[in-house]
Amino acid sequence: MPDGFLIIDKRPGLSSFGTLDAVKRTFGIRKVGHAGTLDRFASGILVAMVGRYTRLCDFFMASEKTYLATIRFGLGTDTLDPEGSIVSEGPIPEEATLRSALPAFSGDILQTPPDFSAIHVNGIRAYERVRNGEKIELPSRRVFIGNIELVRFVGSDAEISITCSKGTYIRSFARDLAAACGTVAHVTSLRRSRSGPFDLGDAVEEPGFDDLRLMTPSVADALGLGTVEIGATMERYFLNGHRFRSEELGIPATREMTGSIAVFGSGCILGIVELSGADLRYRVVLGGGS
Repeated sequence: MPDGFLIIDKRPGLSSFGTLDAVKRTFGIRKVGHAGTLDRFASGILVAMVGRYTRLCDFFMASEKTYLATIRFGLGTDTLDPEGSIVSEGPIPEEATLRSALPAFSGDILQTPPDFSAIHVNGIRAYERVRNGEKIELPSRRVFIGNIELVRFVGSDAEISITCSKGTYIRSFARDLAAACGTVAHVTSLRRSRSGPFDLGDAVEEPGFDDLRLMTPSVADALGLGTVEIGATMERYFLNGHRFRSEELGIPATREMTGSIAVFGSGCILGIVELSGADLRYRVVLGGGS
């Protein structure tokens, strides 16, 4: 069983799960993890994890992501994207109106996911319920948008760069931004240009899926994890689930220190522990010898 992760440049028109199926076929495996899917019409970075690295999905998923979205004002679709049916029309806002509306969407905000989303509602995907004619009300949730830049505004189309937390829906952002401008809109194109420390320069396209990477201390640090390397004796104890104090792993204990620490040994990642002062708790143990 291979172990590692891939940075894929998904092409538009192909589902994320179709892309992951291609990874499964390449490696002859049944399970592949991911750090956030992309809608069928979207393109860009899709991070896939193979083998033991599927246990690291949450850590990759937590990273901020950057998108370049084209938002068309004046036409609203039921799916909030180009694959839906037009259900509403409205005026085209002035650029000054659009610019003045953008700051309200920076920082911690409450956002309601699109009705056409993969969120489970009582065990059934939201989009399946909507397609079956059901009325649903998805709860709002808190997301973080760190940066918004209006790149250009031509005709009815605004090209906007957005850096945001996991769980943010760009389609919802477009819907809410249009409402703030007194109109409607939908996303016509979407490209994820960054996921955590990875940008499009790191990405491969099919058939380059056989080029697996392993997590190094530099990648762990870029993902927001602390790092520590241990020797062979400590490694055996670690892999056997020995209870450590932070000083035993070479981590200076202070009352203020908290967070996740990636533990490396024998040239590979062994696992991740959670640090709270001098106390350590195992989060993930991958084993040695990747």
